[in-house]
Amino acid sequence: MAADELDIRADLEHLSRIHKTDLNAAFSFHGSYADAPNPILNLSNLGIVGLPLGTRDAEAIKRGAIQAASGTRQQTAVDTRVRERWGIDGKLVTFLNPVWNTYISRVIREVCQTLGVNVEGSRPRAELHKLFLYETGSHFLPHIDAEEANGMFASIVVILPSVFTGGVTHLTHGGLSAIHDIAPTSLLNTTVIAWYTNVQYEIKPITSGYHLALSYNLMHTTTSLRPALSINHEVVKKFAAVLQAWAHDDSDRSPEKIIFLLNYQYSDTPLKGSALEGADAHKLALLSGLAQKHGFSLGLATARCRLIGSADESDRDDDEWGRRHGSCGTSDDTEDKVVDFAMIDDRELTIEHFVDVEGKPIREHLAFEDNETIPEDLTEDLEFGECDEEEYDKYCGSLTRLYLRTVLVIWPNRDNFWVIYQGPDGFKRACDTLESCMHTSKNEDLAEFILARNDTNSKRAAEVVCRAGYNGVSTLPEGNAAQVLDLFMWEDVRESFELMLKHDRYNASRLKFLKLLADWALNTEDGNNTEDEYQFMGAKEHQSAIPAEVLAWVSVQIPEVLKTLRTPRESESKFLLDAAKGNGGMAFLKDSMLPQLLLSSEPSFLLSFVYALFAFEDFPQSSEKAFMISTILKQAISKETFHAMPPSHPTWPYYTGGQTAKVPAVPTAENYISACFAVGCPNRVSDIIDRITDVSSLSAQQAQKCAKDLLLPLVAYCANLMITNSEIESVNGLEKLQHIGIQLHLDWVRENPDVLTKEEFTKLLNAAVLKGDPRMLSETVIPKLQATKLSVPALRVIVEGTRQHRARFVFPCGDTGAASLDLSIKSFAEQYILRLPLPAPHVIISALDWCLYIEHPELYQKIIARFLDPPKMDKAYINNLLIPLLPAFRDWAVKINALDTFAFVFQRVLLRWLQKILGPPPAPNPTLASQIKELDKWTCTCHVCHSARSFLQENQAQRTLTLDSLGAPTRKHLEVFLSAHTRGLATFSTIKKKPQGSTITKSHALHQFSSWKAVQQEGVRILNRISTDDGRLRRLLGSQYSQIVAAIKGNTPALQPALPTPVHNLPAGLPPLARPTMGPASSSQSTANGRRTTNEEKEDAASGLERRYRLNLDRLIQVTDV
Repeated sequence: MAADELDIRADLEHLSRIHKTDLNAAFSFHGSYADAPNPILNLSNLGIVGLPLGTRDAEAIKRGAIQAASGTRQQTAVDTRVRERWGIDGKLVTFLNPVWNTYISRVIREVCQTLGVNVEGSRPRAELHKLFLYETGSHFLPHIDAEEANGMFASIVVILPSVFTGGVTHLTHGGLSAIHDIAPTSLLNTTVIAWYTNVQYEIKPITSGYHLALSYNLMHTTTSLRPALSINHEVVKKFAAVLQAWAHDDSDRSPEKIIFLLNYQYSDTPLKGSALEGADAHKLALLSGLAQKHGFSLGLATARCRLIGSADESDRDDDEWGRRHGSCGTSDDTEDKVVDFAMIDDRELTIEHFVDVEGKPIREHLAFEDNETIPEDLTEDLEFGECDEEEYDKYCGSLTRLYLRTVLVIWPNRDNFWVIYQGPDGFKRACDTLESCMHTSKNEDLAEFILARNDTNSKRAAEVVCRAGYNGVSTLPEGNAAQVLDLFMWEDVRESFELMLKHDRYNASRLKFLKLLADWALNTEDGNNTEDEYQFMGAKEHQSAIPAEVLAWVSVQIPEVLKTLRTPRESESKFLLDAAKGNGGMAFLKDSMLPQLLLSSEPSFLLSFVYALFAFEDFPQSSEKAFMISTILKQAISKETFHAMPPSHPTWPYYTGGQTAKVPAVPTAENYISACFAVGCPNRVSDIIDRITDVSSLSAQQAQKCAKDLLLPLVAYCANLMITNSEIESVNGLEKLQHIGIQLHLDWVRENPDVLTKEEFTKLLNAAVLKGDPRMLSETVIPKLQATKLSVPALRVIVEGTRQHRARFVFPCGDTGAASLDLSIKSFAEQYILRLPLPAPHVIISALDWCLYIEHPELYQKIIARFLDPPKMDKAYINNLLIPLLPAFRDWAVKINALDTFAFVFQRVLLRWLQKILGPPPAPNPTLASQIKELDKWTCTCHVCHSARSFLQENQAQRTLTLDSLGAPTRKHLEVFLSAHTRGLATFSTIKKKPQGSTITKSHALHQFSSWKAVQQEGVRILNRISTDDGRLRRLLGSQYSQIVAAIKGNTPALQPALPTPVHNLPAGLPPLARPTMGPASSSQSTANGRRTTNEEKEDAASGLERRYRLNLDRLIQVTDV
């Protein structure tokens, strides 16, 4: 397109108008949420993961994950050329914060809004696919996702808070691209990126830290057409062509910016891209992708149009005038009249609250030209809509209306400073920015902008630009140094160079600058000109610096630079060592540089410098070098903060939880210990341990946390070093670290007995048992734990943890420590059994299984004694616990081949039931039997009569039957039969509310009889649940069989049962036990031929009983028994 034909504003307006419907869909979504809740991420194979993600949890996730595969659902393969990341299946991930689901629902709505999905028609659902962990070096090459599940149409990735760099996401579709760098806000925000399935995406390598992401499949759940990407690629190409032409047009006719009027007005608090809806969101998405590709920036602002004039109060309806000027409605004083403008005296249009698409303020007011808006007459379009505010003064006849709409601003990146720093105040802010940010990559461009506008304040412009140049040599590009020397005499630039060296903050840039000057001088000296010739040419024509003068100056400056070292950075180690080598070698390093470095350096630099010096081959290994390394290492250790404080700036409040304790820095301590051995200074480990174990500045709570999270893991780390590295025979100070760490951790356990987890006890045990020596465990840890009032879960943790690691313990021959330790562990197990709540049958069976698992079956009697002799043996306890326990207890006893041994349990429970629940039968009552017989004459079979008759005939504990809403005729019909057949057996009364009903109440004798019979029937059912075989029942109930069955039959007038063998006399010699298992007891087992045999069949085979006999209610319970 020719330059004279180019009209950016008109072309963009034309494309926006003719392709309006094509702008209603985006291919991707990006949103950053500072208000996202903490999901309380729980992994089934790990537990709760803390956020923001730390190194320890990241490594734990990695150990429990698998390397992610690539491919389709039918064929997957791990290909690290495509991706290097770790994945955990979504089925293993749960969220303990219920608010998380609400947040994801909000995300789905916002994603669908941007992607142009009809939420009502599609009813989308997000299904968690996987949790992905990216570490340093992890990446994902350009890839298009396969459809993971039927109905999937898009992917949503939720990046959880963590600290990392790199990992920029690139999304591409057709001619559009979107680039999202989320690392700068990754610590404080949760970020969401979403895209359609046919969009190509790529994740650049993570350069540091960890990136944790939840991957969701967005599913279409209705029978309507599945959402699909429908971007018109021709439209994209047309918009791209206009933007590309604009980017290359630097003529005066080219607009500085274009302002698009959007469809809706969005709140200023906060105004950001994620707040846009519908077509506005789609337009932003389209232009955002093109802007990134072609070098443009986007922002949002509010257009404010204020009309001021006189009101016309004449009678008129809502005519064209009212519609034209967007009336706000009818006032109370004018009732049906529309107050409108008779004349508009003033129109005022401003663009305010200018922000970027993330909502960050750019400036409060944005100046603009008439040729920079779409539509061209912005005021006219604003006036056509409904006004937002109206002020009408009927006494003065004045009318004011305010119209508000959101606008989208786009401008070329080359005009960034002209857009951001508009007006006189903009020039001032530009100067202030250059002064405050001297070392950014944008300094040169900003300086050029200030010089271009020097007419605003030329003195201020010169002052700030010169100060920026003097601030450091890094402000001068490398190639320009030689150019300056070629163009100017040395005396003209020497003072500036000295000022730049003086003010530069970095050692490497100062040394590098001097090397550049020296290289220039040496290369120039290699020419044929002599110094005399240079002097002559300098005076006449050449006007350049003389190499000899530059070299002389450099030779003076290098020692000065090395005597005035700045606080060094880790990346400067090699520069400093090279400088020492060229200026006196080891002696110069020791005498001149080292004192400065020890005084001014951060410990992280000193540690890296130790490694660099150790590996620096130009300084051979010697006692002098070893002494310097040891000295540097000692200083680094003394400066390091091993008890790291939490961040002073606020992070997410729901992640910090008001934490006051200091955060232990385990990786820091491990790095230092590793360095000590790596550079040949193992004696320095004791310095580290002295620093770490000095908890005098910590509160008791902080010291205990330090032991739990720092000291004990460090003991295990040192022990592992000795195991994996045969050259490390001992670690200086390890015994001190072990002793203090264990004592402090035991103090923590004493004060927090309810939270001793398996992980915490494993830390304690690993620290106490070094190289298999269990003396610290048995002589210190176990006695302290025995003196602590531990929680029930903690007791179990101790027993299981010690048993799990028992094989590691090495006791000397003849030592009694092993037996003593086993007795101690048994005592913990006994405490657990005696204190474990037993509220339900399955808990009792689980406790019995646990005794078998820990190989202490003698503890069975403790459990049995507890449930057979509770503090309160009442009806509820018997009915709700003991009776339901019997079938499960029978299966458990069969499983361990001990049914005969525990037969007394069945006898004792049933005798208790007979005594407390059943009781003696009612005395024989011939009259009652005759009255019941009379019910046979009740011949009516209607529903109401049947219900009443069944109530009186059936054996149940219910005494009163209420029949509501029968109506008067039905109620009278029922009462006729009640009067005729229930005399003496029941009474009845009328329910007088409409419609009428009837209440029937059993007589005392009938109620007593039917209640006892109901319990008697339950007794038969209890026996049948234990076993349907009469022979087996005889075997289980033993000498109590006849008495129990007779009592249930009602043949024993007054039962006074003699309870069987007391539990505390349980035989000590139990039969052989099944192999210990912690799995649920199986109700059947496999025979040799593969057929399943039940527990009862096993009993038959053992006892030889074959006859089956089910207790029959009719044989035991007959109504005539009364």
